[in-house]
Amino acid sequence: MARQPRAGSVTLNVRLLKPGVQVEDAFRDSADPDEVVTETPPGSRLFVDTSRSRPGWMQLLADLTTYEPDFWTQSSSAVLSVPIEDRQGNTRLFVLCFGGGHFLIDPAKLERNFGLKVALNTVSRRNLRSLDSATLDATVFQRRTQASRNSDLSGFGIDVQRDLLRVAAGTPTDKSFAKFVAGRDSLTITCEPPRLCRRPQLVRSRVYDKQDDEQILS
Repeated sequence: MARQPRAGSVTLNVRLLKPGVQVEDAFRDSADPDEVVTETPPGSRLFVDTSRSRPGWMQLLADLTTYEPDFWTQSSSAVLSVPIEDRQGNTRLFVLCFGGGHFLIDPAKLERNFGLKVALNTVSRRNLRSLDSATLDATVFQRRTQASRNSDLSGFGIDVQRDLLRVAAGTPTDKSFAKFVAGRDSLTITCEPPRLCRRPQLVRSRVYDKQDDEQILS
C-alpha cells in the first residue's frame, strides 16, 4: 500500500515472491485483476482491480430505522511486479502493492520474513523504534514495544534465546535508502518520490541478506 504520510515523502509496501513464482501465479484463487500496459520500470507488469459492493452495515441501518439506504462502496487496487536479478544471477520478482493490492496476493507465494530481514539489516541496533516479539514457551505471549525515539536493542527487553521477532521498525543507517523502514513478510519504506524507481535495486544489492534473526541481532 502506498500513501502520502507527509510532504516530500511517500510510504511504499514491497513484497518478495518465492523463487520460481511468476506474478500471474501469485494471486489468490478469488482474485481476478486486469493486466494493463506499462513501459516502466523495465520488465515490470501492472495489474489493477476495482470492485463495487454493498456495505455490510446497510441492512442493519435499514432494520433500525425507517430510512431505506441505497449505498455502494468501491475499492481500487494495484499490484506492480518488478524483476530484479539476485547475486546468483536468478530473476526474482518484487511486488509493490497499492490500495488493497495486498489482498489480491496469496500469502503462500511470498518469501517469509523478507521485510523483517531487510529492516534488521538496514537499521542499526541503536536506531530501533518498534519491535513485535513472541515468547516461545508453553503459552505463547506476543508483545509490541515502542520507543518515543530511536533506541538501542537492549532497551526493548528482548531475550535472543527465547523471543522470536515478528516485526521490526526504525531509522536506516543509509539515509539514501529510506527515511524509515518496518517489516515482517512485507517491507514498508518511507522515502522520497524521485528515488522510488531505485528502491528494488537498493533492496537487492544492499539489503536482502539470508541470515537468521539471531545472527542479525548479535
